Amino acid sequence: MVWAAQLDQAWSCSAALTSLSPSRWTHSTDDTKNWRPLRSRPADYSWTDGRVNPGAAKNCGDLRQPTPSSFHAMASQTIETYRAGAEVVRGDAAACKKAAVELLGDIGLPKGLFPLDGMHEFGYNREAGFMWLIQGKKKVEHTFKKIKQTVSYGSEVMAFVEKGKLKKVVGVKTKELMLWLSIVEVYVDEAAPGKVTFKTGTGLSDSFDASALELGM
Repeated sequence: MVWAAQLDQAWSCSAALTSLSPSRWTHSTDDTKNWRPLRSRPADYSWTDGRVNPGAAKNCGDLRQPTPSSFHAMASQTIETYRAGAEVVRGDAAACKKAAVELLGDIGLPKGLFPLDGMHEFGYNREAGFMWLIQGKKKVEHTFKKIKQTVSYGSEVMAFVEKGKLKKVVGVKTKELMLWLSIVEVYVDEAAPGKVTFKTGTGLSDSFDASALELGM
């Protein structure tokens, strides 16, 4: 998706300017084999000790981030693509949240990952493995108090689901220092079932106790 590629570039360059703390997030070196040259990514883009090299941001000034309206339009188009044949709950916020909680439980993820009380619609295309939710507010921020992690949920959130995993997530960000990082994957590792890992579009990841992400946390 073009928008996702642009956003990942933008956050990568913002990270280079901000210098992320290595104590919280780690960079998966396995991801580097999938990197491809992009027009606006500087040639000396690099990671050092878990941090982005500040000198790598010198050519990032020409990046154009997508506007909220363009994001909303593209997200809506994607949702419409999977609406046919989907199980959809709309209008009743409590029913929408119940459907979201049930899906998370069915795939083995903490039931509190979507702590949203103002959903207008929740949909799940079981055949395609695609879920989405639409809420009335432009965005909602929630802090999981036990781990002191703030997460932002856009007006439209969507992801592909499989057992123990949400992938190609759109509309969810986590705050690290002063920088918002887009979450692209959430999963439970079979080798560590008590941990939930959040992976960002920049390749950074962090794991938390699953109990800290349950309902009411």
